[in-house]
Amino acid sequence: MGLETSSKRYAKALIGYGVEKDNLDILFSEFSSLIQTLEDSDDLVSFIQNPTISKDIKQKVLDELISENLPNSSIIINLLSQNNRLDMLLDVCKGFIKQYNVHKDIVEVTVTTPIETVSYTHLTLPTKRIV
Repeated sequence: MGLETSSKRYAKALIGYGVEKDNLDILFSEFSSLIQTLEDSDDLVSFIQNPTISKDIKQKVLDELISENLPNSSIIINLLSQNNRLDMLLDVCKGFIKQYNVHKDIVEVTVTTPIETVSYTHLTLPTKRIV
């Protein structure tokens, strides 16, 4: 099974877990922060992907880093650690964000204009069905 397929399956399972526990939006917020942390730290990503470091050490370090600020994210770290797949953490988090957007009917768009605009992270537009 390829890395992309596996990460999609973990992400889909996380969506189901979030819906079941009624904390999907909290998971979205925490995984967004975790993605930002991982993308901002090449050293952390190298540490996670280093095959010579045991999964127990990786899990302990990650738990210490996120347990206070991102307590709900520990579920994926524990699961990936048990399955010796912590190297997939970033891909699973990104897959979760994509699945979340599908689940919430959120469409990401890029708007190109000839003039400078204000950046909006969340903009709700009226829904219009095109036939």
